[in-house]
Order: sequence, then C-alpha cells, then structure tokens
Amino acid sequence: MRSLQLHLCIIYLNTGLAKAIGPQWWTGEAIWRAVMQPQFAILDHSWLASFPWLAQLACWVVMVVEVGYALFIWPAKTRRIWLVATIGLHLGIMLNMGLLMFSIMMIAMNLCAFGPDLGFWCKCLIPRPSGWIRLNGKSLNAGKTEPR
Repeated sequence: MRSLQLHLCIIYLNTGLAKAIGPQWWTGEAIWRAVMQPQFAILDHSWLASFPWLAQLACWVVMVVEVGYALFIWPAKTRRIWLVATIGLHLGIMLNMGLLMFSIMMIAMNLCAFGPDLGFWCKCLIPRPSGWIRLNGKSLNAGKTEPR
C-alpha cells in the first residue's frame, strides 16, 4: 500500500513540475493544443479560443493539483479535498479527451491508495446496516460506531 502511495506521489510531483517548467502550461496553450488534436477531439472545443483565460485557469489548476498532491494527500485534513480534486482532474481528462482507460486506472489507483483510509467512498457507494458483516460473532469494524 505504501509503495503505491509513494509511487503516485512521485508521478504527480514529476508531471506537475515538468509542466511548470514549460511556458505552454502557464499561458493555457497546453490545454488548447491537447483538446484541439484530432485524436482527442471528441467534443468541439473551438469555443475555447474566445475564452483564453479559461484554458489558462485550467492549466494552472492541473499544475496545482499535481504539484500539491505529494504534499496535501498525506494529511487527513486535506486528503479528501485532494483526492476529490485528483479524481475530478481524471474525470475531466476522460470526458474532454476520451482517455477512458487511463482515467479509470488513475482513479482506481488513487481510490485504492488513499480511499480506504477515508472510507467515504465505500460508505457512499455501499452503505451497510449495523452488524451486517460479522466475523466469529464480532463486527468487522473493531468496536467503532457504525455509519449512519
């Protein structure tokens, strides 16, 4: 588990810093070029030319999420926010560029690495009544109160 967590931190930090080095990510050109490539043109993004500040803002958000990942995914207070932001980033990639498998794999790895500590995605997707799962007559939650 720790290996996966460290691996994800290294990946996001590396990609975020690599993006921060290039001027295209500061001007918004990187997003524009990505969504205008024919192989990624599942939606018409030509309207983005009228709002260059939106592409620039999107680039900045991507860099902040990626560079901040290694710092903000570890503390419990910021983990949920950063996990949701990272999942949102990959949902955006999936919906705007059609990179389905990449996005699903990155979302799955993030949920596996940092989701179980939060338990929020399990509780939201699979609510269970009190005492539903028991092992040798004891609840698996080890004495913690059941979610309501």
